[in-house]
Amino acid sequence: MSTLPSTQKAVALPAKRSPLVEISTPVYPPAAGEVVVHVQWIASSPLDLHRSDGGLLIASYPALQGSGGAAGTVVATGTGGDLKGLQVGDHVSTFAFHGGKEANQQQYITIPAYLASKVPEGMPLQAAVTVPVNLVTVFHSVTADLELELPWPIPENWKPKAVSKPILVWGASSSVGIFAIQVLRHWGYTNVLAVSSNQHHGYLKNLGATVCFDYRKPDVVHNILDYLKDEEEPKVPYILDCIGSLNGTLEPLAKIAQRGSRVAVMLPVIIKDASEEEEPEYEMDVSKCLPGKWADGAIVRGVRTHFYLQNEFFKEKLQPEILPALLAQGIVKPNKQRIVEGATLVERAQNALALLRSKAVSGEKLVYRVSEAELEFKYDHGKYLLALRESICTQPSNSDLIYYYCIVNVLAPPVIELIPVKQVSRDIVCSTPSCLIGLFQSVTVATTYSIEVGFSVETGPKPFMAGLTLSKAFLGYEYSASNRETTQLDRQLELKQGEAGCVALADAQASAQVRIRACKCQMGIAYGACMILCRVLPGKHVIDETAYHEADMLQGRTKSFFLIPKKQV
Repeated sequence: MSTLPSTQKAVALPAKRSPLVEISTPVYPPAAGEVVVHVQWIASSPLDLHRSDGGLLIASYPALQGSGGAAGTVVATGTGGDLKGLQVGDHVSTFAFHGGKEANQQQYITIPAYLASKVPEGMPLQAAVTVPVNLVTVFHSVTADLELELPWPIPENWKPKAVSKPILVWGASSSVGIFAIQVLRHWGYTNVLAVSSNQHHGYLKNLGATVCFDYRKPDVVHNILDYLKDEEEPKVPYILDCIGSLNGTLEPLAKIAQRGSRVAVMLPVIIKDASEEEEPEYEMDVSKCLPGKWADGAIVRGVRTHFYLQNEFFKEKLQPEILPALLAQGIVKPNKQRIVEGATLVERAQNALALLRSKAVSGEKLVYRVSEAELEFKYDHGKYLLALRESICTQPSNSDLIYYYCIVNVLAPPVIELIPVKQVSRDIVCSTPSCLIGLFQSVTVATTYSIEVGFSVETGPKPFMAGLTLSKAFLGYEYSASNRETTQLDRQLELKQGEAGCVALADAQASAQVRIRACKCQMGIAYGACMILCRVLPGKHVIDETAYHEADMLQGRTKSFFLIPKKQV
């Protein structure tokens, strides 16, 4: 088990409807069957807003914030117990909802291994974090509340009993709705009706919706019932309300549901939204919503997702096995992401609440980083801009998703303000496997610096290190590379001020043709360290200039920090 800090930064709500604050909380060592996750990405949830504005499910203050998903890296595992195959270094996402040491808006969470899902190879954490909360919600609501079948694994030649029965998904462009359509399609349900704004209809049909209706049209209820006029009653036997709003969803659904209809409603039911002067009103008991307006014999249930752990099979299989398999096989795709920016974790969390409060989110999931890159660059009289490029290299495809960030204000070290400026996509193709390398920290810039790095290997896709070394840093660099039949290294150099070393990986295998060329540069390391990590990427060849790379061994990702003269921008 790696060494854990004793305390950490966390986001808390000091009082109902108060601004969020940063507090210090303990980092809990893992017990048997538990893992500690270093959280890197957070997904915001409407429950965050309900807790903040209405004090929902909060017993006392200050209350740790965070009810959505989290994604990060396993940094410690408990001794004994069922760890579900998880190891230190694994990238995972999680829906953990017990608060305290599981609250997701903190740097480290300690969770039972059965609440973690291993992230598929090549999937970015910012995408994976959108999945667990609402995909778990779909499985629980569809099976426990609607009583539809979702067997795992799906038996050969199996068809659901309600294969062609209408299933109405209201709020289909929500995160829950998007996952519901994908899950129902895969399990063979062929008559899925989606209700959302018109702008999302094409996307929802591509996911598997049979037909779409626009909830904004005043005759939407009539249109749905007219479409189903030839169905026997109940015309809509299964209804999934992904929103849970008294006026917005329950009132029209009460006109659609008939005797025998089963209706699953996301909780809490929103009676009244918050305003500047008034608190919101919620109802957790759906039987108290619209009494007398539902048809006799209609079964209306409130969805309580955390009850899914009462299903022993789902407890053991849903997050550890089913979710990763659905993602890895491309059966379910993550939600579209909207990255929430802010200078600090608290600011990003507060900004996410503001977006939820203003109802500015549709067809996407709010996600944000727990921390920014911890860099300490000094600038030569503000002549340089810093751009952060994050490349997600998916295997075995040849696509590279790249995010560009740029500093608009050069601040005093060690503060750096990164602001997104654009996002592009590109293809990088090579006939031989390649890899990406490197990280440099804490540099003093005199002029620009360029390096060309290329690896050709015959074995893959195992991680490897090809004997790179870096000399002491003065006004230039001297690289040396060893061309060996097989390279196996396991060493870590002590990093001291004014020096640079490398961290190599064990069990590394590389065959022939290691090529490195670096230009001399007018640049020196003021203090800090250099880390060189490698990842074999089949079909890739990447050459970066004026860049500092941080390569993620397990996921094939890189972060590149570019120092760009302003005249080039």
